[in-house]
Amino acid sequence: MPLIHMQPDAGRSSASPGWLTAARQRSQDLLEAVASGTADVASHFVCVAAAGSLGRLEAGPGADIDTLFIVETEHAAGDAAVRMAVETFFGRLTGLPLAVPKLHGIFRRPVARTALLAVESRGRIDESPDTFGPRIQMLLDARPVHGPAAFAELRRAILAWYAPRPWLSSDAPWSYLLSDLVRYAHAYRNWQRFKLDGDDADSWSLRQAKLQSCRFMTWLGLYAVLLRAREESDREATDWLAAHLDLTPIERVAVVCREDAPGLATEVMAIYEAMLAHLAEPAVRIALVRAAGPSPGDPAWEPAESLQHVVRLAADLRGRVASWLAIRQHRLGSAEALPF
Repeated sequence: MPLIHMQPDAGRSSASPGWLTAARQRSQDLLEAVASGTADVASHFVCVAAAGSLGRLEAGPGADIDTLFIVETEHAAGDAAVRMAVETFFGRLTGLPLAVPKLHGIFRRPVARTALLAVESRGRIDESPDTFGPRIQMLLDARPVHGPAAFAELRRAILAWYAPRPWLSSDAPWSYLLSDLVRYAHAYRNWQRFKLDGDDADSWSLRQAKLQSCRFMTWLGLYAVLLRAREESDREATDWLAAHLDLTPIERVAVVCREDAPGLATEVMAIYEAMLAHLAEPAVRIALVRAAGPSPGDPAWEPAESLQHVVRLAADLRGRVASWLAIRQHRLGSAEALPF
């Protein structure tokens, strides 16, 4: 499915006209540069994907490259040649305006296809985040850098992994994936709530601003298409869902929201773009990085104004989304509430 192009009246803030359109082109250029610069190491992997802002096509200056390296087996994931290929991959990115993952971070660890699709892992609450995270990331915002056909096949296999035959009549379609999405969103938010550390490029306030904006939209994008897929027949639902996962999170929301409330879809896109444009301002980012985080036991502490501005926009955004879901509930006669 081709990506939706942002229209002038659907997603542009008056403060920064066309920010999403410019970010899309910047992201696509960067993805092409990454792919061409790392082609010599692609054979070591089943596929390689970019997640985060690059996967959402929302990369700003100095964006991170959150990378998923997929190999076939867990044995291959620990192979020295594969590990060397990962480091070679990042070495090839010198000169590109991308921040590479930390040396021991999750986005430098190869992930086994067999682990992502292991039947015995279904429903495990003690599954390693090193497997649980990449699996759901493949559905949230990942985009192929190498091996697009293998990437598409794996993503479809993950959908099948999340759609076992229901055993009870009360099991709604895609209930397992919806439950894992909610689990992921709440766990991620609670983790970030109490992660108070920071450095010269990151801080509690910056992470909270991202939670209120791009993280929320990433979760909402998958939630929206899952709700919509329930309206398709069992035979066609997976096809519909797989095709719409090619869209970015904001595009997914726009496609589904427009069916119920075109005006609200436009407003949601405009507010979201205003949030991203605000966070892309160098002075705002500096202020968020330098802002003091909460001090436990200090009743006088208040968030920085740059963060409070994002929080106000987020409340406006969530209000529009709640209104859309209420319209959808009235139309379909089903209970659709925002779970995160």
